[in-house]
Amino acid sequence: MATLADVGPEELMSILTSETLTLMPSDSDTPLQIHERLLASVSPVLRTVQQGRWEESASRVYKFLKGDDGFYEDVTREMLTCFIRWAYLGDYSTEIVGISSYVEEHFVEPTPDVWESSWAHTKGKKGKKGRWWDEDMTDPTPRPEPEPLSGTKGGPSEESIQDADKVNEIQASGSRIETTTRIHPLFLHIQLYVFANVYLMSSLKEISKHKIIAYLKKVENSYSMGPYTNAIFELLDCASSYLPDSDPLLDWLARYASWKLALLRQESERLENLVRKADGKFAGLLVRHVVPSQKSPFVSPS
Repeated sequence: MATLADVGPEELMSILTSETLTLMPSDSDTPLQIHERLLASVSPVLRTVQQGRWEESASRVYKFLKGDDGFYEDVTREMLTCFIRWAYLGDYSTEIVGISSYVEEHFVEPTPDVWESSWAHTKGKKGKKGRWWDEDMTDPTPRPEPEPLSGTKGGPSEESIQDADKVNEIQASGSRIETTTRIHPLFLHIQLYVFANVYLMSSLKEISKHKIIAYLKKVENSYSMGPYTNAIFELLDCASSYLPDSDPLLDWLARYASWKLALLRQESERLENLVRKADGKFAGLLVRHVVPSQKSPFVSPS
């Protein structure tokens, strides 16, 4: 299995000179084109479909059907667009379909409480040592004035001031501006992962898995996890419904869910529905990673 980015010069010419096929998403009649030999190259399952004596093979138009489970099973236009981009370039991004993956991250460097003094580190043979010094003992060497950020000579531009105001707003409210698109980037990634699992595209699975984990890591550093709780539940729901028990991403998500159990318990009804779904499959995976209680049941609660 190889994307266009992975093939040699001869195979590249062979793919680009082949005829194109039309793929149509299940949620619309928007036609999306892909070279026939490229589609065969990225998926053995899709290659078999191409070579079959079916009506689609003759018309060269492949329409994905709507799933019985609604939006979860749909092969959307956004999803197909990302798939085709991956097939040609070896990667994809949600931004190409208008879905922002931006997360406002909040990094705070630990600093000691300082009162009329300053704290510095000096590195010795045995590690770092701290030392205090009074403010009036600081280096008397004059420091140059900082350069203006941008815009006019006298100071920061109006745009940078507005950006700073936006950050202050986010810090105060603990929220962020969400995309107006109904598809969350996490959900698009898991849809692509499931799609790749069905059509045996291991490279696309690996890329989607990496993007899911990277996004959740960014969420961990966000100002508030509240805006992302719904997307996390959708991610877990889709993964537990359409991935086999042995799937490595599903096991990783069970481990993640056990770590974020306190957050998920805030929506107890959704959590109960999740662990009951698919004959309790996710509940079984969750149990593997849940940390045992640190308090003996024989000790009365204080």
